[in-house]
Amino acid sequence: MAREKNTEMPTLFVIGAAKCGTTSLHRYLDLHPEISMSLEKEPNFFAPPDPSVIDQRIGDRQAYLELFEAGTPVRGESSTSYSRFPLIQGVPQAIAAETGDPKFVFLVRDPVDRAEAELRELMSSRLGTMKDVGADAPPEEVLGDLDDPLNRFVCPGFYMRQIRPYLECFPQAGLLVVDSDELRSDRRDTMARIFAFLGVDDDFWDEGMNEEHNTAAEKKRRSEIYVRMSKVPVLRAAADRMPVRMKRDVFRALRSSLSKPWTPPQLDDDLRFRLECLYRPEVEDLREFTGGKFAGWSI
Repeated sequence: MAREKNTEMPTLFVIGAAKCGTTSLHRYLDLHPEISMSLEKEPNFFAPPDPSVIDQRIGDRQAYLELFEAGTPVRGESSTSYSRFPLIQGVPQAIAAETGDPKFVFLVRDPVDRAEAELRELMSSRLGTMKDVGADAPPEEVLGDLDDPLNRFVCPGFYMRQIRPYLECFPQAGLLVVDSDELRSDRRDTMARIFAFLGVDDDFWDEGMNEEHNTAAEKKRRSEIYVRMSKVPVLRAAADRMPVRMKRDVFRALRSSLSKPWTPPQLDDDLRFRLECLYRPEVEDLREFTGGKFAGWSI
């Protein structure tokens, strides 16, 4: 039996995974006239307020609801923290307590490539990752214990481990798993499949969907000045009082001006092999669950 719907809350959640193209998908979805995606891409509202694992979070209910355009048939948000179990727990239950039967889109990619991409992202920003190692430490030192279930780089790549808690709270028919390779190489058909899943016009296309966002080629290393500024409590409090659009534009400008070109690290063959062995059983389970081939993956 379907739960009673809260007409203010989102009806769509892009739950991750991080570094799988969620920024691009968020913007493609927002181009559709029947879909309103949140003004802030990752509000993290339904994740627990833990600053050690979530850098920014909109915790105020009214501020969260104001991110969405009222009256739009589909209202969605994209928070990759929603698929970081067991590092972050309780998200499906929190969503279930506030919504009816929303739809979930889960973007996935080769989990080894995904872990490497997140490693590069966090090393480039140098935020929250360099507690025990230097900012220029080798990848294997930054990655840490691969067998630790709370390893922030490794746990998001166990995709079935992320999916199962949602299936305990929501019907399987409300979850769509999408290979990010298909979103990149066959975007029109993939977006049509996503639109059909959401129950909106699946013939819709906009030239803006030809663009890719937040790509590796765009990455630069943020300067020490930016990192220090971002951690000053009074500056963060001031930023939180800004309108969402203004805050987004200000941070983009600061990141651009206070960053520099950077050659990202790469995983060596031994480290890649260890990750492949770690993820292989989970990838086999994902193939069985979805029926997808994930042909471009290394596993």
